[in-house]
Amino acid sequence: MQGLRLHLTNPKLAARSCDDCKKWIYIEEGPRAGEIAKRLGENVPRGNVPTPCRSCAKKSPEEAYAYELNDRSQQLVELYWQTQVIAVKVDEATGRYLGLIAKILKDFDDEVSLKMWTGSMNKGVKHD
Repeated sequence: MQGLRLHLTNPKLAARSCDDCKKWIYIEEGPRAGEIAKRLGENVPRGNVPTPCRSCAKKSPEEAYAYELNDRSQQLVELYWQTQVIAVKVDEATGRYLGLIAKILKDFDDEVSLKMWTGSMNKGVKHD
């Protein structure tokens, strides 16, 4: 679920591997966000500059696996972006599926927000 959300909201970050991030400096803001920084036309190596793991949605190289997509989810993301780019009307079943995913993501965000608000995060609170 986390990978699906990241791929839909920040596809450039989702496509970037932690190894690439360790190797190159990336532009983090503006119209070129997500691209490798260039100096004199060449990619800028990271060198001793710390990686931005603290602010990264993937959190750390050890947790990044949770943001990888299975084949079905990858196909769904590709279909979603194709329909956005070429403005093709999706068939009714696929449209319902995309709507369901959007609802699941919203419900998940709402539940996490509620748990944070009530202080029930990680306290073993069971929900029906």
